[in-house]
Amino acid sequence: MNDMKLDQPLEQPILSSPRITALDRGYDLLLLGIFALAIPLLLLMPAWLWPLRVPMGLVAVLLAPGYALQAALFSGRADLDGIARIGLSSGLSVALISLLALLLDRLPWGIRPWPIAISLAATILLFAGVALVRRRRLGADAFVPPAPRPRAWWHELPPRLRLGYAALALTLIGLGTATYVTLTLPDPAEHLTEFYILGAAGMAEDYPRAGAVGEELWVTMGITNREAAPRSYRVEVWAVDPWEADRRELLGEAGPFELADGATHEQRLTWAMPWAGDDQTVEFYLFTGDEAEEVEPYRQLRLWLNGTEQ
Repeated sequence: MNDMKLDQPLEQPILSSPRITALDRGYDLLLLGIFALAIPLLLLMPAWLWPLRVPMGLVAVLLAPGYALQAALFSGRADLDGIARIGLSSGLSVALISLLALLLDRLPWGIRPWPIAISLAATILLFAGVALVRRRRLGADAFVPPAPRPRAWWHELPPRLRLGYAALALTLIGLGTATYVTLTLPDPAEHLTEFYILGAAGMAEDYPRAGAVGEELWVTMGITNREAAPRSYRVEVWAVDPWEADRRELLGEAGPFELADGATHEQRLTWAMPWAGDDQTVEFYLFTGDEAEEVEPYRQLRLWLNGTEQ
């Protein structure tokens, strides 16, 4: 029987270490680069997509540029912890936005939406590229945020906690949907006609402030139909003495005007004060619809002025 040599080492299987790819070192930077390329697209989104534009815009201004810069400056694992990196990202973002604004103000393009979006995207891509190069050089010593693993996290939760998270998610989705519907869908009360008067310069100023009895005064009256349907309008001009409740007189009328939805009508309204007195009012009443149903004015404007004797 041959003697067995116990001092010979047992052969161990050689385990190959998993290959670390560029994606493993910079998956967050890859997502950041994709986000940067999408920043100019925010300007092309229609207005009704504001629930998507607002959070993306906040991230683009308050987090993304600073995150890319801190990743480039502090690429080592021992440089900063995760919480410090998030706080630093926010502070650096504000500083970078301020510097970009100062730079664009000196350039011919100026501080405009497209130059801001393009310069912001270019800045993020530049710093993200520098961060990726530095992570490759550091190798295992580079800081890479842990990749989210939602499926593994979900399976590790107890059934009762899963039910709670599911209920919370449904509640948040319901609240988000209700908020979106409330803020985006037009409310019937918002379909209101615009009724305005303009002064001599065609602006909401320089109105007549005084006039002699019988002197011709005027303003430019404007009506814009926002009722989502054609409407008929009529305007009355009244002089009202605020110091005597029964002292009022019809000074003039205009209309009726047939306006399609979104159409605007402007014309000059003239009148003359029938009596003298300080702090007299000229009231402009807008009526719409069937005259038989016009009990109260649909819109009302008031102008204060002093009436003087001739």
